[in-house]
This record gives sequence, structure tokens and C-alpha cells, in this order.
Amino acid sequence: MNRYFCVIGSITYRITTTSDNFAIEKVATLTDDYITGYGGRGANQAATLAKLGGTVNLIGKIGNDLFGSEYLKALKDLGVSTKFIEIDKNHPTGLRLVSYKKGYQESKTLLSLGANLEVTPEYLEKQSSAFQGTSVFLLPGELKLDTMYFAKKKIQSHNKTMLFAPCLHLVPPFEFLKGIDFLTPTYANVKQITDIDVIDDKSALEASKFLLDKGVKHVVIKAKDGGVYYANKLEAFYCEGYDNVEVIDPTASDEAFNAALGFALSNTGYIREAIVFAQAVKSYVSSKVGAVASLPSYEQAEKHHRSKVLNIREL
Repeated sequence: MNRYFCVIGSITYRITTTSDNFAIEKVATLTDDYITGYGGRGANQAATLAKLGGTVNLIGKIGNDLFGSEYLKALKDLGVSTKFIEIDKNHPTGLRLVSYKKGYQESKTLLSLGANLEVTPEYLEKQSSAFQGTSVFLLPGELKLDTMYFAKKKIQSHNKTMLFAPCLHLVPPFEFLKGIDFLTPTYANVKQITDIDVIDDKSALEASKFLLDKGVKHVVIKAKDGGVYYANKLEAFYCEGYDNVEVIDPTASDEAFNAALGFALSNTGYIREAIVFAQAVKSYVSSKVGAVASLPSYEQAEKHHRSKVLNIREL
């Protein structure tokens, strides 16, 4: 089985709090506790792949600070290759501050990308050897647009599979979507890109057709109810989620899904099996506290996978 992966950015240290209510202007809000940990859309996906047993290169930048040095050690301990991570002496490690209301259904986030903004096309060109021998690339949408265009072009020049996960603070232009192998947006991402609310099968098919017409090859929409809508030019279906598992902390669940999807595609090549496995990993991560700390090994993911048979409905 081919398990060689490359993830391009981003790396952020994470501080998470929970409270009864969000802070309001000029008023301090007491929190029950806070958790520090490792995050970033790219780093979370790289960590997931490594925990599942993949061989992973992560391309990115961190600051010359305590957050960065701690993170570098953590990635190495997880088995992620840090050969292509550079310490930037002029910018801090990226930082994400997340405030959840109790129950984890509502959150507010402050994100400082820091050194991630220095992952430029020129920097990626310097890391060209990371592209060799890799069959699956994961590109989170948390980098500058010119960097993502360059990364996309470089991946396509190697004729390799690419998974692109957009983020809410940077909406990709339609031109960028052309030729994307797997687009893995949340329902909120889809609303931003297409102006379509994915609330049922009909709207999911409408949004999927819109994205396919823009040149995306496979559309994988993470629905609000925890299920997944999939479509390509030939078929479409809905895969339910693990409603038998309590959601404790969804912090890294979307990134874990993306990584697990790429992992399964590299091993089986069957989209239905890959989505079911990715759903299992997402559910497992959501049932634990923390981002990297909640990631499963392959054996743990498989055990969770077998805890419920997910129904797939043709559309």
C-alpha cells in the first residue's frame, strides 16, 4: 500500500477556552478552564496521517519562539517529517485563540497566521524535493492565494492526487477550483463559495453541480447534520455520520476527516470506503478533548469504524 503524503502548511499553536457566554465589549468573561495544544489545518492533517501510519512530509514555517520549538518537537514525536519546516526569525509561530460556549456548538476564533504568511511560492520552490515520491497531497486553504496557486500548479505538474480544504477567511476564486481532484468543504464553506445553503439532498446536489461545473473532479461536502454528500460527474450519494457518539470537542474533526480521506484513498482507491473510514476518524476525534491529542491510531480508527455500519443513500 502506498502511504506517502505531503501536506502544505499551516502550523498554529492553539489556546482553547470554554465558558457559559462569549465575551462582550469591555467586560471580562470567566472561563471554566483553558487548553493549550497544537493545531493549524496543515499540521492537524499531517499529524492525523502520521498517527494512522502514513509517511508524511509537512511543508511550513514556525517562529523562533517557545510555541514553535514545542510544536516542532511534538511533530517529530508523532512521526511527521519536519525536514521541510523552517524557523522564521522575523515572524512568530501562528496562533489560534478559540472560545467555545459550553457544549461546543458555538465558537469564536481569532487567528494570527504569523510565520505561515512567509510560506511563499519561492519558499515552496526551495522545498521541491518534498514533492518527489508522494502520491497524495493535502492543501489546506489557510495560506496566501498566490502560494496556493503555485502549490496547485506544482502538484498538478507531478500528476498527483490533491485534496483541497477551503477555509472561511479566504474564499477561493472560481478559477482556482478548476482541476482540483477532491474539494472537501463544510456546508459553511459551500455557502461562501456558491451562495447555496446545503440543507437537504436537493440543495446538496445543486451545490455539487455548481462546483463540478467549475472544474472540480470530486465534491465532498461535510453537512451540518454530521453526514457527508459526495458527487462527481457520474454519481452522487449521502453517507450518514456516527450519531451514536457524543460530540465532546470538534476542534480538529474536519482536518482529521480530510487526512483520513486521503489516507484511505491511497490505500483502497474506493471512494465509498474512504468516506466511511474518514467519517469514523472524524467521529473518534470529536469524541475526545483536544486537537492532536485526540487523534487515533489506525487500530483505534478501525475499531471505531466497526462500531456502527453507516448507511449510504443514493442521490
